[in-house]
Amino acid sequence: MSCPVCGSTHFHVKDPEDRFSIFSFALTGPNPEFDDDVEPDEAPEVTPQTETYCNACAWHGKLSKI
Repeated sequence: MSCPVCGSTHFHVKDPEDRFSIFSFALTGPNPEFDDDVEPDEAPEVTPQTETYCNACAWHGKLSKI
């Protein structure tokens, strides 16, 4: 799974309660692998309908579009 524009496998999602907080992750398989600095119990649930942002370009959309 990679960005449909640039091919990157690194993305982030925004905290639904604090739009200024982001959680970065990689997609090397079907499930996001959050970065080491993200506490597992603090990471938001990521579903196919979650708005997802590419870390390498301006693409963003639903995770299901990747």
